[in-house]
Amino acid sequence: MRKPPWRASHPCCVHASPLHASAAELDSRHRIPDQAAVKPPQRGWSATHHGLSVGHGHFPSIRKRGCHLSECVCELPGYAAYTMIKKKLFRHPLFFVITALAVLELVVQVRNKSTVMPTSEPLAPSPERKSVLGAGSQLQQALQSRARQDTSADLPAKQTDLIVGVLTDPNSLRTVGMAVYTTWARECESFATVVFFIGSCSSEVEGFPGKIICLDTPDTYPPQRKVFLMWKYYYDHFLHVHKLFMKVDHDSYVSAPSLRQLAHFLAEPKRIEAPIYLGLPASGRKEEQKALGLDGQLYCSGLGYIINTNVLASIGPHLLTCLGDSVSNHSDTEMGRCVFAHTDTECRRESPFEFRQIYYQQEGNMVFPMKLIRGGQMKLKFMHMPKAVHFDSVVLHPLKRAEDFYRFHKQVMSRLRPVQPPISRESFDVSYRQATNDLKTTCVHNTIRQSELYQYPLDECEPSDRQLPASIPSVVHIIARDTFDGRRSLDSLTSTLTENGFDVHPAILAADTPKEYLSTMYGVFRNLSLASVRSAIIMEAETELHCEFRSQLQAVLAAPRCANHLFTFQEGGVLLLGADVPAPDQFALVEQDRADAFQVYENVNASLCFNAYSNLTGSFAGLYHRGSYGEILAWLHLNMHSDSPPPFAEVFHTLSDKGYVVRGAYPTLVFRGKPETTSAKQSAIAMQWQDRRRCSV
Repeated sequence: MRKPPWRASHPCCVHASPLHASAAELDSRHRIPDQAAVKPPQRGWSATHHGLSVGHGHFPSIRKRGCHLSECVCELPGYAAYTMIKKKLFRHPLFFVITALAVLELVVQVRNKSTVMPTSEPLAPSPERKSVLGAGSQLQQALQSRARQDTSADLPAKQTDLIVGVLTDPNSLRTVGMAVYTTWARECESFATVVFFIGSCSSEVEGFPGKIICLDTPDTYPPQRKVFLMWKYYYDHFLHVHKLFMKVDHDSYVSAPSLRQLAHFLAEPKRIEAPIYLGLPASGRKEEQKALGLDGQLYCSGLGYIINTNVLASIGPHLLTCLGDSVSNHSDTEMGRCVFAHTDTECRRESPFEFRQIYYQQEGNMVFPMKLIRGGQMKLKFMHMPKAVHFDSVVLHPLKRAEDFYRFHKQVMSRLRPVQPPISRESFDVSYRQATNDLKTTCVHNTIRQSELYQYPLDECEPSDRQLPASIPSVVHIIARDTFDGRRSLDSLTSTLTENGFDVHPAILAADTPKEYLSTMYGVFRNLSLASVRSAIIMEAETELHCEFRSQLQAVLAAPRCANHLFTFQEGGVLLLGADVPAPDQFALVEQDRADAFQVYENVNASLCFNAYSNLTGSFAGLYHRGSYGEILAWLHLNMHSDSPPPFAEVFHTLSDKGYVVRGAYPTLVFRGKPETTSAKQSAIAMQWQDRRRCSV
C-alpha cells in the first residue's frame, strides 16, 4: 500500500492557537470575580512567517489559505495517520460534529471577507528611488508578497476606533514584549486593538500570546524601514477599519485609562474629520537640525504618536516615496517630513494628554542624565519613585527592563503616590533642573510621612473617584490569644458583632509572641487573597467598640478623603479603626493634618481621618482593601521569620512610603483597654482620641 504524501513539515501546516483570551479571563486578572462580566470568547489571530493564521475562539484553524483539509494532518506519523483516517475517522461519532464546526468556520470567514474593503497594492518605485531601494526593489517585493498573504478579513471580530501598533523585535518579545502584553496592553484591549509589529519572524515568536505581524524586513536599528512598513501595513489593511492609528515603541508605557479618554476625545465628530498628528512635538537635536530637512516644522518623537484616517489616507500612497527620499536614518523625523509634505500638518500636543520623555534617572536624592549608546539608543534606569508627571502621562518613555514595567504598572493601576526625597544640589545641572521641576508639581498620599522623612513638604493628592458603592464588610476576622482572658474576650466580641449582623471568623494564636502574631496575620491575609475578598475588617479580641460603631463607621466611609480608596477595583489601602493614644507631639501632627484637610476640602468630613505617622502603634482594628494584600503578605513573609520581628503596625509605614493610602478614623472606633496616662495633658488627649465613649455597639 502506498503511504500518504503528507508529513509534519508540510508547508500547509500552520499551528494557530487561540491567542485571544475571553473577556472574562482578562477581567479576572485585574478585577474582583463578582464584578467581572463574562463575555463570549473572541476570535484570536496572529501573523506569522507563513501568513495570517486565524482561529475562532477555542476552535483555531490549522490550515493555510488554499490548502486541502487532508494536507493538515501533521501531528500523526504518515502511515498511522493514513490508517486512522481510512478505518476510524469516518466511523467516529464526533466526525459529523467536527465537520459541522469546520463548515461553520468557513462560512464565517467567507462572510467577513465579503464585508471588508480590499487591500491596496503597493506603488511601484520611481526611477530616482531605485538606487535607494536597491536593484529589483526587495522592499516592493516584500510588500507585494505580504499583501498577497494577508488580507483585511483577518481582523478581530470586535472592531475598535483605535489600533495600537507596538514596534518590537523577536529578541525582545519574551522580556520587554511580554511585559508590555501583560501590563498596559491587556488594559487597552477593552477599547483598542493592540498588535505587535516585528521585522522578521523566528522561533522566538512561538508561544507569544499577543497578536504579531511580521513585516519581512531586518530588525535593525534605527528601525526606519520597519516603521514605514508598519504604516504601509496600516494603510493597506486597516484604513477603513479604524479611525485612529497609533505607533508605540516597545520601551514605552501607555496609561490605559488616559489613552481611553484621549481616544474618546479625538473620535468626536468635530475632531476626527480634521487631520490629526498627535504626540510629543520635537525639532531634533541642535547638531542635527540642519541635516534633518525639517525646515522648522515639528515632528512627533518616536516614543509614540497618533494619526487619524484623514492623515493615513493622504500619506499612504506616498510612504514608499517618502522612504526613498529620506535624508537621515531617523524614522520619526522622516515620518514627520512625510506627513507635512502631504497634509501640511505638524505634530502637536493636546493638553492634558501628555506624551512624555524622561531625560534623567534617579537613585535616592541624586539624579543623573541619560546615556546614549549604539545608534543613538537611550540607556536609562527607570526610577522606583515616579513623580506625578510620570503617572499623568498618556505615554511614558523609556522603560528598558521588564521589571520596570511590572512595578510601574502596579503603581499606575493602584494609583500609588510614594513619598519623594528632595533632589540633591550635587546632581548634574541639567538633570537637577528637570527633576526639581517635576518634583515641585508632585503630590503624595501621606503628607505626614513626607515631612517626617525628608522635611520637604508636598501637597496631598486628591481622592480617587469611587467606583463601587460604600458598604461595610459583613465579615470580621478576630485575632484571639489562646488564654482564658483571650477566649472570654473572643466570646464577648463575637456575641456583640453577631447581634449587629456581622459574621465572625476567629483566628487563635498558638503562642502569645510577636512571631506567632505575624504568622497568624499571614494566614489570615493569605486566605483573604486566595478568596479574592474585596475588603475585610480584622481586629483583636481584647477590644471594645465605639457606642455608635456602625453609624460612625458609615460616616467615615462616606467621606471621600477617608474611604474612596476602599471602594475601587484595584487601588488598595487601609483605614485604621483603632490605634493607641499618641504622644503629645504626635497628636499635634494629627491635629495639623486634620486642619489642613479641612482647609483644602472645606468640608468637615475630610477631618474624620488622619494620615498614618511614624510612631503610630496599635494594629488591633483595621479595614483592608484587597489591593494591599500582596504588599502586606510580602512584608509579613520578610519579617515573621526574623529573630526579633517588628510589630505589625510598622507595615503601615511601608505601605504609606510606597504610596498606598493609609488613614485612621478620628475619633477611633475601636479601643484596646484603658489608656495609660502620665499627665493631665495625656489624659486630655486620650479623652479626645476615644471620644469618652467606650461601650458595646
